[in-house]
Amino acid sequence: MTKIEWPPTPEYLKPVIEELKQLGWDYEHDLPLWMGGLERRKGESRIDYLNRKKKVEELEDEIWRLKRENGYEHKPVIISTSSFCQFKRKQYKLLDENGKEYISNEPGTLGGNSKLKIYGHLDCPSVFCNPTRSRYAQYRVFFKDEKTAIAAGYRPCYVCMREAYMRWKEKQNTEDR
Repeated sequence: MTKIEWPPTPEYLKPVIEELKQLGWDYEHDLPLWMGGLERRKGESRIDYLNRKKKVEELEDEIWRLKRENGYEHKPVIISTSSFCQFKRKQYKLLDENGKEYISNEPGTLGGNSKLKIYGHLDCPSVFCNPTRSRYAQYRVFFKDEKTAIAAGYRPCYVCMREAYMRWKEKQNTEDR
């Protein structure tokens, strides 16, 4: 079976590409140098590797010079957003109105304790004042907003949300009567 090159390598580049292959770098298949395409050979000293890398860089520049001389016009490559270059955004686990976890691209505005069923501000001092709460992170949950926390069955924190706690307490007292 014959190997077909596509696109075919121009004749004027073949001697330079052959020299690159002798240096251990395949112009058509290896990554570009700026992406780490040239690896250090086993047993090769650092100085030898750097000299070889410099020679490859010079030959790569020679390829581009030859291409420009022969009418090659550089066109930038456009990479689609669905390619490997797409950056993954940070995601957050929040609780919904039913108390079920879901993934959100936006961080929660309120934090809570799933064991005590309390929610409050993320910087609430009551979280950090008691050193015996060593398993606090185990029960930590987050909510998008106060409405979601209430719908999930959580009550406001007395320390950081005193007014909301007093309203909740009043509502509890009127429901008990």
